Amino acid sequence: MDESGDDGTKPGASPILSLACIKLPAGNWAHAHNSLENLLIESTENLSPGFKHELHTRDLLSNKGAFKLNPLNTSQLKHFLDSIKSYLHTNSIKVSTFTIIKNSKTETYPLRRVLTEAIRNDSGSQRIIISDRGRVPLMRSIAQSARKNNLIQDCLIENILESESKYNRFIQLADLFATAAYINAAHNHGITIHSRVPLSHIELITQITEEANCNSCLVRP
Repeated sequence: MDESGDDGTKPGASPILSLACIKLPAGNWAHAHNSLENLLIESTENLSPGFKHELHTRDLLSNKGAFKLNPLNTSQLKHFLDSIKSYLHTNSIKVSTFTIIKNSKTETYPLRRVLTEAIRNDSGSQRIIISDRGRVPLMRSIAQSARKNNLIQDCLIENILESESKYNRFIQLADLFATAAYINAAHNHGITIHSRVPLSHIELITQITEEANCNSCLVRP
């Protein structure tokens, strides 16, 4: 899993927090990871050298970072996102996103709300959850507290594990869907999106959240 936005509620914090989960059976891990790596290698050769680096979706959409010198036009972005959709279907990968839109009444920690909903989803399935290392200590505390208070079933084989996103393509894929969910929520609720992201890119990235392999949940503050 990976998130887009921050956990803050004070002025200056992001107005939205989205969490995306990439779900697949453990036995399919190696094959699916190799397939994703090959997809990105092909994208490097056919679309932009930026794909050979860690995939940051906001950089991809706003032509920053690795994509500054070789930005994707609308047609190229559509081709890449279509290849992601095909990848999900071919490898039987499911994606779930959990989004919270903060407001003046948001009293609980946004990360606690979306993470608890994410763990509660697919209730009863034994699983290991791997996240980018940034918020893992807090995530572990949230998961432990939720278990003690019977908010989630005892479904975690181990408490949340961490992995550096630059070495883990699945976390980079989770970043793509977390960013898509964030932008989709902002677009639907009239919240400002970074001005450097073209409207054509916004329309394409929001469509990927509507795929058959994807389900989205808007979590109440």
